[in-house]
Amino acid sequence: MKKLLSVLLVSSALLTSASYAGDHNNNEVKVKSYKAAESIYMIEGQGGNIGVFKGEDKTFIIDSQFSTLTEQLKKEISKISDKPIKFLLNTHYHYDHTDGNANFGKDGVHIIAHEFVYDKLKNGTVIKAFGKEMPAAPKEALPFLTHTKGFHLHEGDEDIDIVAYKAHTGGDSAVFFRKSNVVHTGDIYFNGWYPFIDIGSGGSVKGMIAAMEDILSKIDDKTVIIPGHGAISNKKKMQRDLAMLKEVTSAVLNAKKAGKSKDEIVKIPSIQKYDAEYGQAFLSTDKFVETLISQ
Repeated sequence: MKKLLSVLLVSSALLTSASYAGDHNNNEVKVKSYKAAESIYMIEGQGGNIGVFKGEDKTFIIDSQFSTLTEQLKKEISKISDKPIKFLLNTHYHYDHTDGNANFGKDGVHIIAHEFVYDKLKNGTVIKAFGKEMPAAPKEALPFLTHTKGFHLHEGDEDIDIVAYKAHTGGDSAVFFRKSNVVHTGDIYFNGWYPFIDIGSGGSVKGMIAAMEDILSKIDDKTVIIPGHGAISNKKKMQRDLAMLKEVTSAVLNAKKAGKSKDEIVKIPSIQKYDAEYGQAFLSTDKFVETLISQ
C-alpha cells in the first residue's frame, strides 16, 4: 500500500508540474523564447526546454516537447529563424522531450538521438518511477541517425559536438555549440531543482554527477547553459547545483549505511537546508531522498 501511495504521489507531481506535465492543455500553455546567443534560443513551453539553432540555410532544434504544442512551437521557431527545420535531436527518450517527434518527422525533419532513445521509442517502455507507459512510437517519430559515443555536426562556421552520457537515463546526449559557447544539457541538469534520475532505465546519481562534472570541464565562465528544465543558466549556477547534489547524496548514502530510516534521513540538517529552494519544484526533498536511497 505504501509503495502504491508513493507511485501515486510522484505521478501526481509529474502531472501537475508546469514544466514536466503529462496531462496538458495547449490552450493554457504559454510558449516563450529566450536568447542564449546570436543564433541560439531556448523555448520554454511545457516539458523539456527546446533549443533552437539558426544555421546559414537550415534550422536545428533540440527536443520536441508535447505533440499538442507542435503548432505553437513551430510558430515560435519561425520568429527565430526563417530557415526550414531540417534536424531534431532528442537529448533522451522521455515523453516530455519526444512526444512531438512524429509531427516534425511528418514534415521531413530528420531526427537524431542516442541508440538508447531509438530502442525506447521503437519498442515502447514504462517509466517505472511514475508508472507511465510510453507505447511504441510511430515510424515518423523514430530517429534516423543514432549514436552511442557522440559525433560532430558542422553548419556554417558553427561546430556542434554531440556528447553521449549514461546519467539521467541509460542514453543521454548533451549538445555543445563551440563558436557560440552554448551547451544544451538535456535532463542531465535541472537548474535549481532536485533532478529526476530515471533509475529504472539505466540512470544513476553517480552517472549524473560524473556527467555534470564532465560538462563543467568542457565549458568556461561565459558559457550559456540551456538546462533540461529551469531557466537559462551558467557555469557558476551549475557548479552550485552540483555541489548540492554531491552533498545531499553523500549525506543520504552515509546515513543509509548507518541504518537510518528515510524519515530520519530527510531531517538531517545538511539535507533540510536545501528544502526551501530545491524541494518546492518537481520533486520534494522527501521524494528525492527516496530516489537516492534506492541507489
